[in-house]
Amino acid sequence: MPKIRVLVIDPHPAVGIALAVRLRSDPALEVLAVAPDWQYGLELAQAQRADVILLEPKGAISPEVDLARELERTFGSGSAPALIWLTSYAMASELDRAQQAGARRYLLKNLDSRQLIQDIKAVATERNQHEYPQHSHE
Repeated sequence: MPKIRVLVIDPHPAVGIALAVRLRSDPALEVLAVAPDWQYGLELAQAQRADVILLEPKGAISPEVDLARELERTFGSGSAPALIWLTSYAMASELDRAQQAGARRYLLKNLDSRQLIQDIKAVATERNQHEYPQHSHE
């Protein structure tokens, strides 16, 4: 079975590296890279064919960026990586934005590693089986 290719986008290098270390504990996951911002992360996700993007949006992406449109423009309709919104603290406005972006999960970073890995595997399976509708933006 091929590994699940994960890209971490987090503006805090130490946090991004710590997340990568947590994820590498599972042999089913391959952490492709840790990117400090959305634009660079999107380029890496495309070049390395990521299955899942873990995004910490605070500081990594400006509020005016339309994430759903960016994903569709970069990957085409139906082939974008699954997006997991991973944040330090919950905010209602951020949850709304995550939903608009088509994020499959909205998680807090203090989630234990086992649960985080289970969520990554679940969204990768959903993506591969096309069990969820692709987010369309008009």
